[in-house]
Amino acid sequence: MRHIQLQILLGFIMTPGLFAPASALAQTAAIPWAWSTTPNHYPLVDQTARVRHGSYVLREVPRPRRALTGRAELRYELRKGGVTKVVWRTRISERQGLARAAMVVSGQRIFVARHSLIATTCTLYAFARRNGRLLWKVTLRGIGPAMHSRWYNRVQLRVLRSNPVVFGHEGPGRSYVEMRNASTGALVSNRKFRMRRPAMPLAERLFDELHRVLRRASSYRRTVAAFIRGHGLRPSSPGLAVADFRRAVRQVNGLPLVHGRYRLAAQLVRRPSGAYAIDARRR
Repeated sequence: MRHIQLQILLGFIMTPGLFAPASALAQTAAIPWAWSTTPNHYPLVDQTARVRHGSYVLREVPRPRRALTGRAELRYELRKGGVTKVVWRTRISERQGLARAAMVVSGQRIFVARHSLIATTCTLYAFARRNGRLLWKVTLRGIGPAMHSRWYNRVQLRVLRSNPVVFGHEGPGRSYVEMRNASTGALVSNRKFRMRRPAMPLAERLFDELHRVLRRASSYRRTVAAFIRGHGLRPSSPGLAVADFRRAVRQVNGLPLVHGRYRLAAQLVRRPSGAYAIDARRR
């Protein structure tokens, strides 16, 4: 009996990743939760990181009309005199449905965290800045195996202590902070905890609606009150004041739609009745 118990105990101890080293736990605990309220309009607007001589651009590759999942492309562009030259490009072949992504340039590497809004976990990539070569990719441990129907998956990416760190939130109140080794992608630390779901930036809700309407119509006008009702929001909720809508309109004004075919012109206007309305069109 003791022999069996000893085997079970040894099996637990030797299970990879079950018990993190004390140094890894200390590193994880030292990384406080951080969440930016800056809207992420990917994949409708390309992710762009501007550097001294050009730009790194991450965009979704146009997919067949009936396809539910798509692929992405990372490229390095040089622009001069209105002319764009693509120096190199790298396809990200893994398919994602309702894709979202974050990108950070650090040292000689480009880190990309790509995930789906309706599927668990996230894939982290490292590319060489010089030529776009894939250095490594890894599926994050995240919150671990999860079974629930309230799908919600959002991630943000930063570089701390020279290593990529993903802040993620999934499902009903589950969050994680995960650090990976910049050179190899190996797990450095992972911390899971429960937290209330971060509010979706108002500019993201607004931009998604404008994009949906302006694909078929040339203009859009809706009162702020109707927008709030249409999204099932409470008028008294934090972040829904007139000042917040002004900020959201400024954030979406001028953004390219349908990968640069046209740009969005948006403003917040006050009607004679005193009600505020969102007025937008293509330009």
